[in-house]
Parts: sequence; C-alpha cells; structure tokens
Amino acid sequence: MWILAKIGFYSITKKPSHLNPDGPEFFNILGRDKDDLKRFAELVSPDLAKRPVVHEYTRSDNPYRVYLNTQEEMDVVMAKLAALIDYDNFKDMIKATPHQKAKLEPYEEFWTLLYNAHFSHRPQRE
Repeated sequence: MWILAKIGFYSITKKPSHLNPDGPEFFNILGRDKDDLKRFAELVSPDLAKRPVVHEYTRSDNPYRVYLNTQEEMDVVMAKLAALIDYDNFKDMIKATPHQKAKLEPYEEFWTLLYNAHFSHRPQRE
C-alpha cells in the first residue's frame, strides 16, 4: 500500500523484517525521507520510550523503515492518519506544508498518470 499523507509518503508491506528475514511477519513502513518516517513513528507514539525506531537500510530504494508488530498497532496509526485530514485539497495542502512541499511536483505527476490511466479505458462521450 502506498500512502501519500500530510506528514509523508509511505510504502507499507507485511513481511519479515530485513533484520530477521526468517522471522515473523511485521508491518514494514518504508520511506525515502527519514523525517517522514520520524513523523510516522511520532504518530505511533508521542512517548519517546514507546516510539518505534527508524531503521536505516542503505541497500534499498526505501532506506528508512519502521516496524509495527500487530494489526492493532496498524489500526491505531491508520486512524491517526485519517484524523490528520483537515484540508479540502490534498495538493494545495502539500504546497503549503514546508516539509512536504518538495513532493508537490511528483505527486502532481502521479495524479496525472493515474488520471490518464483511468480515462484511457473509458468510452468516449458522444
């Protein structure tokens, strides 16, 4: 799952950690911007002692990772992400958010690619 959110861009999978490839499955929250992952970790827990660690794995296109162990943890953080929606236009909000502003152009390109993919399959109006 890809999440483009007010606090960052995340790719979320469920698999064993890169720290223990033969171990149990975890939710892997992946990112390219370390500060985005720090904001995600803070969302999981404002308490530093309970906050998940941001791991760095340089041999990846997403070098920063946070791991969540349970579905319940994921459910809570997804609800917190939803609670951050306080804007009426996502791209305008990204443009106005200093730590996210650099993502505006790629997000617009992504939006355009999906728009074109969607409308290329629709019948032409008469």
